[in-house]
Amino acid sequence: GAPHLRVIARYGAGVDRVDLVAASEYGIAVTNTPGANSAAVAELTVLLILALARSLIQADRVARRGSFPRLAGIGLVERTVGIIGLGDIGRQVARRMRAFGCRLLAYDPYRTLLEAENEGIELTALPVLLEQSASDRAQDAAQRFENLLAAAFERGLIVDAAVASSLEQSKTMWHLRESIPLAQSLEGL
Repeated sequence: GAPHLRVIARYGAGVDRVDLVAASEYGIAVTNTPGANSAAVAELTVLLILALARSLIQADRVARRGSFPRLAGIGLVERTVGIIGLGDIGRQVARRMRAFGCRLLAYDPYRTLLEAENEGIELTALPVLLEQSASDRAQDAAQRFENLLAAAFERGLIVDAAVASSLEQSKTMWHLRESIPLAQSLEGL
């Protein structure tokens, strides 16, 4: 043990990975820093969206092998981006994606239409979000990613309440507007 432990401070939002009952029994204060890493997470999310849209990970792989084929990418202007959860990170992702000229759809059972509209986001039901941000060519990648998310959720790796609620409500959790080899691209990260 740690008999002199007085505080457990978690960087970021949530204290769900801390045994609050045990901490209380031992008189240990538990704190967190909500929002401390929100900008960094939003920036990383946008980075991944751009990398996927432009086939950056695939291009890197083939270039390192000495090959330079043309890989198709997609532009983001007027593309529909679906955001599940409009907490601090979701809203920051939306602000950054708006700069690319994207249409923003969101599902969040805890936000009002007015709150979303004030951010320039169309709040909608999850099935509508998935339908409007999906394409037939992306189904395979979406299914593989769904399987990854389901496995993470079952192992307790997804703990955000809004995200967990969203994942529980949908068999098809993520779709992309254009054909992007999402699961394959994520394997290289």
